[in-house]
Amino acid sequence: GYPGGYEGRRKTKDRVKRFWFSSYMQEEGSFEEMVFKPEPLAEAKDSDYVLGEVPSQCDAVFLGCDPAITQFCSIVAWGLDTRSGTRYLIDVFNERGLRTFSNVQAKILNYVQRYGPRTVAIEMNNVQGSISNDPDFVKQVRGYGARVQTYQTRTQMGARAETDDFDISSIGALFDSGLVVLPYGNRASQEKVDAYIAQLLEWRPGVKYLTRDMVMATLFAESQAREFLLRYSAQERKPRRQD
Repeated sequence: GYPGGYEGRRKTKDRVKRFWFSSYMQEEGSFEEMVFKPEPLAEAKDSDYVLGEVPSQCDAVFLGCDPAITQFCSIVAWGLDTRSGTRYLIDVFNERGLRTFSNVQAKILNYVQRYGPRTVAIEMNNVQGSISNDPDFVKQVRGYGARVQTYQTRTQMGARAETDDFDISSIGALFDSGLVVLPYGNRASQEKVDAYIAQLLEWRPGVKYLTRDMVMATLFAESQAREFLLRYSAQERKPRRQD
């Protein structure tokens, strides 16, 4: 038998499926297509930081949410240092079975109140639009000084269109360039970050049976961080007026 009865058997079978699909290419996705590599992810761990704290270097915080009421709902708080371009994983929530969209909204508002983001980027596919289109929810988010932004994926790599130059590979490139910091300063941080890293390593475009909620929530948050950094850089390049 399997440890944990039926649930343990199910989890073991899920792990076997993930290994089979990624290793033997029964579906699109293989080790050659790995977007997130082990070495940069390991190097991103920083024992000077813990989850739940906003580093002093951060100029702005962005929330990304992959909402769900029966499957896993994920929220990522993502910090940006505009001077260096470094991103910080500030917090990550990943929980199954929130049951109602109002529960999802309440969880988002909790993170908005806690971290004061500029933007809350929420996936809008099918019924998920009922979260971001709720005027009362939008008003509450604005009351904390943030705005709601939607993100709708249309490609296997998480881009909004085939012509977009931004998708999940862009986040992999940030890790490769040493531009992401993962808090690793206590046991609670290590457990959550290890789970976060495991999901990044498993991610493949177009592969079924993979849990990808934290990956997608990171994509949504980074979409806003990237736009903010591009605007900031353009502003810095403008010539200053001479009096």
